[in-house]
Amino acid sequence: MSPIERANAPILVGERVEYWIKEQDPDKLATHARDRIDDFIETMKKAKFWSNASRNWNYYHGLFTGKGLSASDAAIEVMGRDGQLRQISLNHFHELIGHMLNLVTQNRPAFETEATRTDHDAIKNAELGDAIINDYLKDKGLEKRFKRAVEHALVMQMGFLYCPWDWNQGKTIAMDQGADGTPRPMKEGDFAFSNPSIFDVCWDYTCNDWEKKQWVIVRTYENKFDLAARAATPEEREDILRLDDFDVKEEDDGSPAREAVNHFGMESEYTDLVPVWDVYHVDCDAVPGGMHFRISSDDKILGQPAPLPYKRIPLFRITPEEFLLTSFGYSRANDLQAPQEALNAEMSTILTNHSAAGVQAIWVPTGCELDEHMVGEGVLIVEGGQIPPQGINFAKTPKEFFTFKEELSQSMEQISGVNSVARGQPEASLRTGEALKVLD
Repeated sequence: MSPIERANAPILVGERVEYWIKEQDPDKLATHARDRIDDFIETMKKAKFWSNASRNWNYYHGLFTGKGLSASDAAIEVMGRDGQLRQISLNHFHELIGHMLNLVTQNRPAFETEATRTDHDAIKNAELGDAIINDYLKDKGLEKRFKRAVEHALVMQMGFLYCPWDWNQGKTIAMDQGADGTPRPMKEGDFAFSNPSIFDVCWDYTCNDWEKKQWVIVRTYENKFDLAARAATPEEREDILRLDDFDVKEEDDGSPAREAVNHFGMESEYTDLVPVWDVYHVDCDAVPGGMHFRISSDDKILGQPAPLPYKRIPLFRITPEEFLLTSFGYSRANDLQAPQEALNAEMSTILTNHSAAGVQAIWVPTGCELDEHMVGEGVLIVEGGQIPPQGINFAKTPKEFFTFKEELSQSMEQISGVNSVARGQPEASLRTGEALKVLD
């Protein structure tokens, strides 16, 4: 049975059909969650959503040919069966998205706590709320997480801000005993902000509205020795320590993160990070109080399933646009792929022609005494016919090539909504500062 068939198969208990999240057996509950993860990954790998996101990720980082930056010592790649082609990339894609990112995030997030009453205590509490917000934005990196979520959304169509409460952060308030008998500090807890990518978040993709989803599964990576130190029982601790390091490295989950490791030669045999999946279900009629539990890469539940400890799932999505009638997002980066590929092809054609035929050539009649020593090195002499010696320009490129290049660049500006003024290249007709300001 395929992951899709397993994920959609009803759970029978006697003569009743039970909701998968209400499974009482921990091993079976973890299996049901894993079936949904596998189903989501298998479906997304077949769909165009992930392929668009992966291609955008590659183009954003200048990886256009699939060979990666470590495949060559030169920025211009030599291609073709006999090395006769030159591949050059003018990464307007990254520049335009960078401008879009700056335009979106140039104003800092502005939150203001509002007092519900006019008495002294309420006003003081509102001031305290503003101080707490500013502390999280500036000192605890929340503002950077906001910007990173926007960047993910522009490049990969959807960005996420994940903010669960982590009881292992903050100041130590007491000491406890761990599963291995060693003293373990108890801390006051704090938010753990992160930006999982779309390749780390699973949800019921058949739901046509993101806000109506009932469950979501989020993958993060944690040090397995930290997990073992927090284990509730010695048995759980031993299971965690037996987890394979970076267990996902042999698994093709569709994420370009694996591609990055291959591109830059970052493969390592010495890492203690292991994937952990957090499963959340909202409070609803079928699951009163909601549900939250964690599963490891070997499909075992860490700790115990518990009611959802939040009023809502602590995962927030941002997207440039909605892909209508679905729970997926859409980004203009998808529309920039084709003109970027055409621009690279156009410039590579011009470069290949100049590289192959850029050496100055002189056509001389047969038997002419003119040789390389007389004209200097780097000049090609071509014999034939009875014409007087004359220069030959093999590298002349029709002006249509350069005109088309400019049209492609302008088309990318129009698609992205970033005009020439924002890019620092105003048109010659725009002479006054007021005109530039209006256009910008």
